[in-house]
Amino acid sequence: MNLIFDLTEVIEALEAYIKREEDFDAEVPQFTKDRFGAERKFGMSIHNSAKIEILLATALANISTLVFWLLSNIYSQPDLLASIRTELLNAAATEKRSDQDHIEMTLHLRKIKEHCPLLLSSAQETERHNIVDNITRTVMTDTTISDDGRSYLLKKGNNIQMPLSVLHSDEKVWGANPERWQGDRFLELGYNASSPPGFLPFGGGKHVWYVN
Repeated sequence: MNLIFDLTEVIEALEAYIKREEDFDAEVPQFTKDRFGAERKFGMSIHNSAKIEILLATALANISTLVFWLLSNIYSQPDLLASIRTELLNAAATEKRSDQDHIEMTLHLRKIKEHCPLLLSSAQETERHNIVDNITRTVMTDTTISDDGRSYLLKKGNNIQMPLSVLHSDEKVWGANPERWQGDRFLELGYNASSPPGFLPFGGGKHVWYVN
């Protein structure tokens, strides 16, 4: 009840904030202004715009955690760091070269996907190794599942929790030493980025969120 009440207050505060859009000063990022403008253009209500802001905050919380551990893991292994730097330099486009010490370069997301497989593998390995969560699901109909000669009845209406740490540490899926972070693990195992087995990052919703 307290959570619902608190969220209601947050939504109301965001509604008041969005209504003051014409008074936004230079401290408000342009992409925030553009987002509100696009929502208005397509007829979205201020109430729904406020709720979307809460969703974005949740998504960014996941990303900040991923980036922290990704950089920590990469920088802890100098050889891996050097290889990823080479990937990024090969993918970057030089925009401006003023002298030998000052070069402006741009990285496009499509180029990273095409030319930086080790970086993408490292990001997915970080999701597997460092992002710890439980999945909670409600049983919609009586369901029997079997494993190793034993059967289990899941009754309709009950909730089930699945710890991702168990899925992400299965040696049959991840090979030897799954408890260790290994940047090239996804490449070494030959897993396709769109459908690695036993991989449920960030809770694994209806459409699983992969870094790809």
